[in-house]
Amino acid sequence: MVWLILIGLACCIAMALAWNDLAEGSSEYGADLLSLNNIFQVFTYSFYAWIFITVLPPYFGFEGAIVDISIGTIAESAPIYLGITFVMGIFSRLILVKLIGMEWYKRNFFIYRNILEKTNGGDKVLIIFGQGHISILKHLLEDNPKFELVTPMDYLKDEIDNSKKKTITM
Repeated sequence: MVWLILIGLACCIAMALAWNDLAEGSSEYGADLLSLNNIFQVFTYSFYAWIFITVLPPYFGFEGAIVDISIGTIAESAPIYLGITFVMGIFSRLILVKLIGMEWYKRNFFIYRNILEKTNGGDKVLIIFGQGHISILKHLLEDNPKFELVTPMDYLKDEIDNSKKKTITM
């Protein structure tokens, strides 16, 4: 049960983003809240783990556990799995902005936002953009559970295969 509590205390960022998306929440606001949550968890995870594993269980009729993991060990690990990803996110954004420019960076997310706003469930949409935008748009759309990404080559291959199966009789 201790490991279940430890895992439950750790915020699953991907799941939080998926729930935010399913609730049609603001992507920008959700990302900001998750960033703040990461910062808070880096500093409070070890305390929460101690409270939920040692202090609270007796209040609910369970035996509190004395865990062989010290608060210090938990405090050392939290910055690794939360802090590193948070810092890398900031670092990669700063690098992208300097290398590619803020306008290109913003434009890709505006394109993505427009795709989200203009489509409904079940819509079939053909999106055509230059090669410089395709890779980031592809990743954004693949990570969104509302979309099934089909490349033109997949579609054309199916159409070509279907046309070969048809025979013309005279």
